[in-house]
Amino acid sequence: MIEDEAYRSLWSYLKRVDDNASLIDPSRTKLVEIIWDNQGAPRPKGPYAMIQFLTDRDTGEIDGECYEERDIDGEGRIVLSKHRGVELLFRIHVYAPRPVVFAGLLAAGLRSGEASVWMAPFVVREVGEATREPEMIQQTPEGRAQFDVTLGAIATDQLLVDVIETGAVTFEGQGGTTVTRSLTYLKP
Repeated sequence: MIEDEAYRSLWSYLKRVDDNASLIDPSRTKLVEIIWDNQGAPRPKGPYAMIQFLTDRDTGEIDGECYEERDIDGEGRIVLSKHRGVELLFRIHVYAPRPVVFAGLLAAGLRSGEASVWMAPFVVREVGEATREPEMIQQTPEGRAQFDVTLGAIATDQLLVDVIETGAVTFEGQGGTTVTRSLTYLKP
C-alpha cells in the first residue's frame, strides 16, 4: 500500500536529518524517537516527532493501464495494472522544548534537493511552514510545533479482469426467405 511505503520513506529520511544534525553539532539534543500516529504505544520520554497521514488525492497527471497474463492458482488470468499520479499529505508534529527549532530543521531537510533522492520513488512536492502549537497537558504547558509535507508518487492498483475466451454469434435476416448464419470464435 502506497501510504505505508510513504510513511517508511518519510520516517527514514527524517531520522537521517536528525542523526546528521547531531553529527554536525554533537552537543545538540536529538529526537529520542520518530513515531507514526495511532501506534497505541506509550509516549516516548524526551523530545520526539510524530508522522500523521492526513489524506491522499489523485492528481490526474498520470493515467495509464497495462495488461498482462499471469498464472494465478494454476490458471492463466489477465491482470490490469492501473497507474495514477497521487499526492499524499502528511503532518509532522514535534513534541519538545523549543519545538519550532526541531520542526524547522526537519522541514529544511525536506526542502533540500537531497530529500527526493533519498525518498525515491517519492518526490517532495511542498513543505509548509513550522508553526508553534503549545498545549496544556496535566496543567503543564507542553511545547509543540507542526508542519505539513506533500509527497508525490505513482500509485498502481491491480485488478483481475475477465476476458471472453469463446462465444457464438447468430445472425438472422428476413426477406423473401429467412437466412440464419452462426459464427463461433475462440481466443487465440
